Amino acid sequence: MLTRFIIFITVLLPFYSPQAQTTASHKTFVKRVTKQIAYVGLVKCILVSKSAYTPKQYLRFDSLRNRCTSAELTALLKHRSPAVRVYSFRALSEKPEVDLLPLLVEHQSDTAEYAWRCACAGGTDKVVDGMLLDYKGSYQYTQDTLVSERKILWEGLNKEYWKRFDREFEREEQQREKQQTEKQEIRSERRENLNKKRLTAHDDK
Repeated sequence: MLTRFIIFITVLLPFYSPQAQTTASHKTFVKRVTKQIAYVGLVKCILVSKSAYTPKQYLRFDSLRNRCTSAELTALLKHRSPAVRVYSFRALSEKPEVDLLPLLVEHQSDTAEYAWRCACAGGTDKVVDGMLLDYKGSYQYTQDTLVSERKILWEGLNKEYWKRFDREFEREEQQREKQQTEKQEIRSERRENLNKKRLTAHDDK
């Protein structure tokens, strides 16, 4: 009976140890914060709006980059939320021990869109393009440009970025032209209807 009790305690003790409780608490924290970031869905800078205040969304990002390991942040690059993925890569870009280039190659097809706000500006961008911008702002980018093989790899990624930019610009131009054509057609139809009403009124006289 005593032997069974000792085995029982030995098996359960690790789950009730301070270390196990700390690990569980940390996982709960990561899950809660990433859920909140995903719910808001926006990538916000340290200061937003004319009043230049620090939004809660940025504070959530700040808590992740300070409390998550590189491995945890790398795992979050596969999170369902584009905002979480962008924030995770941004945090990784500040860690000198992380090799960013292989991560960029792995996620180069992540063209999901996310919305961003910074100061008084805002817009939308693709996840991979946000990652590329953070990579260009990192210390590693400067070092990679000095190594021919890594520079070639980066130039390939950058080339794809500009292709996406050109396609998006062309699409927006086509959309603007379509909207302009539709407006002109509506004006022409209104003028034609107005002329018909005038002719009908004149004939009635």
